Amino acid sequence: MSTNFRAAACTGIAYENQLLGAFIYALGYESGRTGKPLPVNLFQQTPLDGTFGDLVAGADWCVALEFKRSWQAARSERSKWPSANLQRYLEDKHMQDIAKRAHFLCFGAKDQDEVTIGALRYAAFLRDPDASKGQATKGTAMVDLLVNCTGLDRNTSPLGVPPAVLESYLRRLSTMRKIMGSGEPPAQWLAVASTAQGYRIRSADSLEQLLDMPRTRSTERSVEMIKTPEHKKSFDRER
Repeated sequence: MSTNFRAAACTGIAYENQLLGAFIYALGYESGRTGKPLPVNLFQQTPLDGTFGDLVAGADWCVALEFKRSWQAARSERSKWPSANLQRYLEDKHMQDIAKRAHFLCFGAKDQDEVTIGALRYAAFLRDPDASKGQATKGTAMVDLLVNCTGLDRNTSPLGVPPAVLESYLRRLSTMRKIMGSGEPPAQWLAVASTAQGYRIRSADSLEQLLDMPRTRSTERSVEMIKTPEHKKSFDRER
């Protein structure tokens, strides 16, 4: 992989949103370089980050990623859990099967004069934080996995679950952590589409609904292609 997103740093570790921004940039760069588009939805610092985490990546197959500035900050994730609920989560086979494929915790670390990103399976981290730290995947490798694996089919993809499955898992997880407020607004999912008339942003109430727009996109694209010559003439006249 040619992408290198280790951020130079003289002292300390980058802030959480800086790490997340570098990670998203690397995902976009690598998906563009390989011709494998990977949609992302960013929920950090929104009313929904308590439910969906910081980032959901993927389309037909999705993963959720949570970001922490450092390993010390990552360890605080465990404190969100009442001990009885944590035990119930770790013993729930269905939740663990989904978590293994589709839920990750990322954290920043200092490496001499650079900052790196490590990624762990969320459930493995909660089970034993210290033991899981030594098994962390480098952020660059995580980018490779996301770009190259989330588009594969059910039998061959090592990462990701269908969007409805991930959303159900994350909502249940939020309830188990007791952090979902009763007045929580509905989720809004966005996608950026490249058309003959430029980039457009689409919105939907669920990821499944957002993905169920191929006919709309095809129709719009056909209309745009019909209008393109006239659009070009208009543009020429304006010049």
